[in-house]
Amino acid sequence: MQLFTRTGHLSEKALQMSCRGELTEDQEVRQHLEQCPYCRRQLSEVTRFLSLVGSVSVELSAAQVEKSG
Repeated sequence: MQLFTRTGHLSEKALQMSCRGELTEDQEVRQHLEQCPYCRRQLSEVTRFLSLVGSVSVELSAAQVEKSG
């Protein structure tokens, strides 16, 4: 898997994996995030998006349980 884009920023997949804690041991990714405000901003946005999606999923699941119960 390619962690970086041609422009030198973290790829979308790498950002998602980082949000899930799958790249915490990758020194290159950690160093890049420390030095790159653009990727830190992107990581923050991806984290927020995934959090919102998770919240919606939980709410939808709860609504389905209420309907069936």
